Amino acid sequence: MRIDVLLDPKRLARWHLWLLEDLRARGLTQTTVSFADTPAPTLPPALGLLLDLEHLTGRASGESAIDPLSPDDPGFAAASQFGAAADLRIDLRDIPFSPAAGPLLVPLYNGEPGMAALWSAVLDGRAPLISVAQAGKAAIPVALPAIEDPLALRRAATQVLARVVEAIANAASDLAAGRNPAPPGGQPVPDVAPATRGSAAGFARSLIEGKARSALSKRLRNAPRWAVAHRPAADGRTHPPSPLDINRFSLLLDDGQRYFADPFLFENGGQLHLFVEELPYSTGRGLISHAVLGPDGHFSRPRQVLERPYHLSYPQMFARDGQIWMLPETAASGAIELYRAERFPDHWELAARLIDGRFHDATLFEHGGRLWITAGSECRGSATWDGLSLFHAERLDGPWTPHPLNPVLVDARAARPAGEVYRAGGELWRPAQNCTGGYGSALSLACVTKLDLEGFAQKTITTFRLSGRGSGTPAREARLLGPHTINWAAGIEVIDLFTPPSWRPGA
Repeated sequence: MRIDVLLDPKRLARWHLWLLEDLRARGLTQTTVSFADTPAPTLPPALGLLLDLEHLTGRASGESAIDPLSPDDPGFAAASQFGAAADLRIDLRDIPFSPAAGPLLVPLYNGEPGMAALWSAVLDGRAPLISVAQAGKAAIPVALPAIEDPLALRRAATQVLARVVEAIANAASDLAAGRNPAPPGGQPVPDVAPATRGSAAGFARSLIEGKARSALSKRLRNAPRWAVAHRPAADGRTHPPSPLDINRFSLLLDDGQRYFADPFLFENGGQLHLFVEELPYSTGRGLISHAVLGPDGHFSRPRQVLERPYHLSYPQMFARDGQIWMLPETAASGAIELYRAERFPDHWELAARLIDGRFHDATLFEHGGRLWITAGSECRGSATWDGLSLFHAERLDGPWTPHPLNPVLVDARAARPAGEVYRAGGELWRPAQNCTGGYGSALSLACVTKLDLEGFAQKTITTFRLSGRGSGTPAREARLLGPHTINWAAGIEVIDLFTPPSWRPGA
């Protein structure tokens, strides 16, 4: 297939090169570039001032999707004259060409073309719904990304545009293979109303106010942090339609020099063990710690059992083939790593690097006679919160095969794993992080309705959000976020939450 990418030479950016690279990497080597000016108005000067401010304050570092480029850049060397023969045109200009020009793909942000629509959403502190419009057909919603720091504009735009590049390349690949582009598997992405364009001056005030509040909070040593909580749950885990009642939980206390998160439970030898991420503030690098449940119903003080030169978290535990295993998050190592207990619970040996790549919160389970791993996935500079990829194998040591639809889901509401996959009522359920209100803001519980070697789909049934006291103090007022992870074993349920250090359930 001959593909022509239409660009405005006065508005070239790095993400345009990313798309060219992705198309050619997928075998679409007959890809050219056409330049044509458009009468689109320039973006507000205040936006440029905000982007400059990020450099001055240190928020901008490394490559960004919006870095300006010149038509003389070597990446555009294959430019052709506008109107050259092509089987498909991809129009990335702020004012797209008329669909009457023939086969055409255009990215939309909350239903509107052009970077102004993207910035309108980002200035409101949220990512836009990404759709792909095809000439003569209804636009297809393909992704609802996450932005990890709404005040870091360059990073926010990069995280959105990384998913845009992926969506356009997927659609072009489908058309080249004779398939019609279709929404990804999983719950359909909803319609999203166009974002109200924010005031750049108001956003600057918010930026300054946010930085000042953050600095003041740190100076007062009152910054919120992650904490682990547990409760007796002899009748089973919290499951729809039951609500998650925070006042039934007890906190796992820390010493103020570290926080605990990502709790997992494992029963062995008649004793219940708790494994958590521990992050000492002195190093800023996570490791894995362990505690045991005492006869008083409380866990012992966690002690470190696994540390590596890179960040560790999310220590899923399981027994298989006569051994005890740990599958912690090891994205910083560049692979999903598997550890075997040489001496349980405090001596672990690296057994295998199962899957190469940066994957987050990998969660192993069995389904349909195969082993599966769900993991949060990213592309280029995207968020790590919004993508879900699947892998399968016949044996624990692999080989592990990626699902052909990866990422099977891009949705900040219900993608990144948040605990063990389990069965209830004959159905497969997976907890997922809901990051629409920020990282760890809530937890969605999804029922997996399709999972095989060709497809994946899930339906979100409920979202767990925390409240304050038993009287129902809203989470915003109590400054609570979460849960971020939820697990259950042997009559105990564990969660984690983001809380001020002085907060206690029911206080």
